[in-house]
Amino acid sequence: LLRRPAQLAYSQFLYCKHVLRGKVRDFPGHGISTPHVGLERWSRGDNKKVTADRGAFWKCYDPRNVQNRFVAGEGNALTLKGVPSTTTVRDAARRLDAFGFVGVVELYRESLCLLGWHVTQSVPSYCRCGADGPLFASFPPTSTTHREAYDSDLNNVPAAARAALEKLVDKDELLYLHGLHVFERATQACEAATGAKLVCPGKLEALW
Repeated sequence: LLRRPAQLAYSQFLYCKHVLRGKVRDFPGHGISTPHVGLERWSRGDNKKVTADRGAFWKCYDPRNVQNRFVAGEGNALTLKGVPSTTTVRDAARRLDAFGFVGVVELYRESLCLLGWHVTQSVPSYCRCGADGPLFASFPPTSTTHREAYDSDLNNVPAAARAALEKLVDKDELLYLHGLHVFERATQACEAATGAKLVCPGKLEALW
């Protein structure tokens, strides 16, 4: 599953700040409850104590185009290792095209239904646009809320901090857009084969 890149990177920062690196006193924003405080410094990889054991992002997630890294190379959440420096977004897009299935976190329910069609070649009635059923009767809506009580909505982050974050995921943004095309083609193939529209009008367009 691909996820909106800047939102994924922000979630990584929040998890590092509040959970994984919560005891590291010099972690950006340590001890400050306002969620986005420290984000700009973290986005710069501005760790003055870089060692082999403690990288530029405080030995936590390395957010730099992490989805591109996992698609194009061996993938490592903490470092850039495993991805040749010559690898391009086009290389990653070709790899993505070869995947048997591509889903989108922001369309999680629809992605589950698409995966079901890939496996069974059938679509339950409750997977159709506007329908409901046993699988989704109590299915929670897609959310960026974490179990911790902090605001993880990227839309509430100041513009300067958001811009710094977006610089880290420029390749991921392009890969994500390509992934939306792959997902759209698959849902169109499903509709052509079964007559079932998995994604309601406007939902996919809102992600572009």
